[in-house]
Amino acid sequence: MAVKERRARWWRPVWAGGVLAVVLCGTLLLGGAWLLARGEPAWWAALDPGAPDAKSRAEALEQGVVSAIHRARERGETWTVEVRDRDATAWLVHRFPRWLANRGRSMPRGVSQLRVSFGAGEVVVGAAVARETGGWLGPRVVALRARPVLRDSGAVTIQGASVEVGSVALPASDGAASLGEWIPEGAIEDEMRRRIEMALSGEAPALERASIQLEDGRVIRVVAIELAPGRARITCVNE
Repeated sequence: MAVKERRARWWRPVWAGGVLAVVLCGTLLLGGAWLLARGEPAWWAALDPGAPDAKSRAEALEQGVVSAIHRARERGETWTVEVRDRDATAWLVHRFPRWLANRGRSMPRGVSQLRVSFGAGEVVVGAAVARETGGWLGPRVVALRARPVLRDSGAVTIQGASVEVGSVALPASDGAASLGEWIPEGAIEDEMRRRIEMALSGEAPALERASIQLEDGRVIRVVAIELAPGRARITCVNE
């Protein structure tokens, strides 16, 4: 009995120490995940819309794209525009709200600081999102990472959609549902929310046809989308 009792006493501190180690590891992992979710991802910090030349770059981008679209071209002529993500981010911050206002709309409630980053075949679109529920302490960076694919039909579909909160990536297989959870309630119309979720899940294209019709009747159709680190090249044809 004495031997068994000594063994039992010897195991008690070992068992207690093991439990304590598990608890500490779990606490550190949860704390690390919380800090990552609260932090800003590297791509977000690299795109500073508050740079002194951000407004002028936003205006230059808008003028350049408008000029390229309306330039007189022969039917069937192809042409390309290249956009840097830092300039696209500057436009989203400094020009997009005005663009919405001119159309009688506004930024969704609780969503601000839109930013976009281009990578190899993918695009990341993020925003600072504030919610009134869920125990949030200030806005968090919520981003969608996806690969847009231009189909032969002219439709644009989304592949590999995943959601990132801070520096934490959520499962790609649950991208649509995850994004829906992070969009503040009432921030967008229910129909728009449904369309976004269907596009991210692959149930429907993000765009039925990547084309626009100008006031003079000309149609401009996108025929190629090339995404590379820091830039996007869009090739179009006049029809």
